[in-house]
Amino acid sequence: VLRLGDHQPISEVSGQGASHEVPVTLLTRGSSVTSRTAGWGWQDGLSPRSDAPVWPMNTLRNRILTSFR
Repeated sequence: VLRLGDHQPISEVSGQGASHEVPVTLLTRGSSVTSRTAGWGWQDGLSPRSDAPVWPMNTLRNRILTSFR
């Protein structure tokens, strides 16, 4: 399951002046899935690190289409 946020959290959650970036979460037990995404720089867990990669939506789309053809 790939979960995409469609908007940033409300300011009570994200704080004032938060960016428009939204987290993406990949939920899987399949090693075939994680092997295809291993080079993406993601980490285990639900909270992204401060240095987590930030991509425009078209870059994420292209990575998904390229990795899972």
